[in-house]
Amino acid sequence: MDFIVSNNIHLAKTVVIQSGGSLEQPDGSFMIKDEYGPLMDSFVDFETAEEKWNLDLEYGDSVFIIYKLLPYEISPQPIEIYFMMKF
Repeated sequence: MDFIVSNNIHLAKTVVIQSGGSLEQPDGSFMIKDEYGPLMDSFVDFETAEEKWNLDLEYGDSVFIIYKLLPYEISPQPIEIYFMMKF
């Protein structure tokens, strides 16, 4: 538990989205939306998610993610996704 807290690692139930507010991702890319707003790992797109976690994602899918918040104050909030699975 200390590892999770000290490294700012989070667990969240989220939804895969293409747009949030005035932001829209190009085809093949996506954002994640949790209860607090949009999140995004700029290194993960649909192709990467399929390769890393064997996920065939579509917009609107519910996913569980383990991630780290990156220290930038922009929207969508930048994150680094360590693990993702559909439920």
